[in-house]
Amino acid sequence: MIVKSRSPLRISFAGGGTDVEPYCSNNSGCVVSCTIARYVWVKMDSEQVGYEAYPSDATNRNTKFIDLLSGHFKPVLLEVRVDAPHRSGLGASGSLGVATIGCLNTLNTDNPMDLYQIAELAYSVEHDELGFAGGRQDQYASCFGGFNYIRFEGNKVSVSRLDIKPETLLSLEKSMFLVFTHPRSAGNVMEEEVSRVNANEDETLRALGEQRELANQVRKSLITDNLPLFGELMDSAWQIKKRQSPLVTNGLIDELYDRVKKAGALGGKLVGAGGGGYFVVFAPGVETKVCDAISSLNLRPETIILDWMGLKVWK
Repeated sequence: MIVKSRSPLRISFAGGGTDVEPYCSNNSGCVVSCTIARYVWVKMDSEQVGYEAYPSDATNRNTKFIDLLSGHFKPVLLEVRVDAPHRSGLGASGSLGVATIGCLNTLNTDNPMDLYQIAELAYSVEHDELGFAGGRQDQYASCFGGFNYIRFEGNKVSVSRLDIKPETLLSLEKSMFLVFTHPRSAGNVMEEEVSRVNANEDETLRALGEQRELANQVRKSLITDNLPLFGELMDSAWQIKKRQSPLVTNGLIDELYDRVKKAGALGGKLVGAGGGGYFVVFAPGVETKVCDAISSLNLRPETIILDWMGLKVWK
């Protein structure tokens, strides 16, 4: 039996960090995110055993993670492709877990998992078995796809699709750009932030509380078609994110944001936990100027197409 799956990568706009333990258990959390038309692709052959990644390079060879995921099912051959650079900040490891389990779930004919169960198992393997300090938002965003408001209360998660006008979505696609800065080091950022939460560090807890409130404001700005406010809130989310941990940003990222703001961008932020990866910029009406500002740093603006399908599995 040959089974294939595809799960999208995501961009998070506000609330990042409030989905991470122990914060979400102690305080509850929420994020607003969307998935984009970049994917993790998995092919499963139930008659063979092994693991292959393509293109064939070290960026996609997370064999320990694949082994742990596969350990919950019978051995198979898995082939994996990721539509993003290594350590991109786009939630690729969460999507890898979702796409892999989506394929393997076809073997679970007596008791197949729903999307919530797939997302939770992907998170559990990555967090509990692999020891990664990240939160739950990536797995749930990838499973459900689209623009979502995701709430976290301990291990209870709810995903709500945002009712956004089609013309608002088109405007977002036209005016948003991704910029890859350099491979991120998010593990260190998350571990440092978790240690601050455990130590009840006032500035970090205050910043996370503001992120949670900001996510609610971003949700309202999108469903009311208030894109100028959405841009301002992106800027606020970035300023708050930098207070969550001193490891979030660096000189190149600060210079990039300074230049796009001077060119007229309304807002922008790193899309992952921090330390590098992709930076998203929102620049309605000044797209050309902002792209020129990005190129002046020898960086490349990349367009965004939204995904609405989430996890797809087919035979």
